[in-house]
Amino acid sequence: MVRIVIHPPGHPLLLGTYIVLSIGLAFLASAIVLEAAGGGFYAGLVSMLVLLSPALSFVNVVVKEVEGENVLELNIEYMVVYGLPLPVPRLRYTRRRTLIAVNVGGAVIPVLVSLILLALLYPAAGPRLLEASLASTLSTALITFLASRTVPGVGIVVPAILPPMVSSIVSVIYLGGGPEAGVAAFTGGALGSLLGADVLRLLKDIRRINAPLVSIGGAGVFDGIYLSAILGFILAY
Repeated sequence: MVRIVIHPPGHPLLLGTYIVLSIGLAFLASAIVLEAAGGGFYAGLVSMLVLLSPALSFVNVVVKEVEGENVLELNIEYMVVYGLPLPVPRLRYTRRRTLIAVNVGGAVIPVLVSLILLALLYPAAGPRLLEASLASTLSTALITFLASRTVPGVGIVVPAILPPMVSSIVSVIYLGGGPEAGVAAFTGGALGSLLGADVLRLLKDIRRINAPLVSIGGAGVFDGIYLSAILGFILAY
């Protein structure tokens, strides 16, 4: 049975501004994709997926449940003495559980878009597109892993601006700008952030997180993945 968790990828006070910004960037990237790919069904599909990504960033599909550490918690109970409720502190060990989920807008869609874009531009660009995308992905994964950190009780956080800078610089060095460099930067920003900030960091710190929900591509790193892909695409193009 598929378990779905609806959870925002950021603080409610900042989410409105963030979504407006990301949708604006998505419109710009969609227009570039349509122009670069010469229109067509798949180019339109990419544009639609990019625009849907912020909305679907609330949707997390649970793939695993992990036993966490025992946590000592202070609970207050009340006992009635002579008709008066008196607070009585109790210390209890609680076993925390962590749900590992995959975020639809921040993980599934960026991966799908990357694959479609690579397929669209590969006939014209050739193997250099794959080489640039691989170099961008590995570089972004390494830098993102080193820059990300695990916050116990919260999850994994990563500076949002760093991955797109790395992915776009590497892609431009390889391909010199244009649609091919934009696709390589998008791929590197999306896959590199997923690998570095989520997969590798989870493998290293899964027992330290102690958060109720860890979403791959979700809260804490959605901005790093989605904006990495979009900004990397625009900067490299």
